Amino acid sequence: MTLGAAVIGTGFWGKNHARVYNELEETELIAVCDIDPTRAKAVADQYGAKPYTSVGKMLQNKNINLISVATWSTSLAKVATQAVKAKKHVLVEKPMAAKTFTKQPNKTTSNSQSASSCASSQDCNK
Repeated sequence: MTLGAAVIGTGFWGKNHARVYNELEETELIAVCDIDPTRAKAVADQYGAKPYTSVGKMLQNKNINLISVATWSTSLAKVATQAVKAKKHVLVEKPMAAKTFTKQPNKTTSNSQSASSCASSQDCNK
């Protein structure tokens, strides 16, 4: 089974994720998204993927199973949350929070558990 992959953010790390998804036999790079349409198109064209400038529109693509989020840390949590809500598997390139540990309500579960975001595995073990 081949997994359809997408990358949000086409900076240094985003371009690396796109390259790797393109090279892996188990994945097919379906889409690349960036707020800069020229950058999105350049990376998408390089790997035969579809360019997007809208995360919301890209998340509607049913062929995408997994997403790497490699945006600025100021938007990373918001974008990753959108992808999770769209029922995509999500790999986050950078820490998702400015603090090493934050706790917030988990709206994706039916009970009142909380979800935690950790900047490193050491922080999660505290």
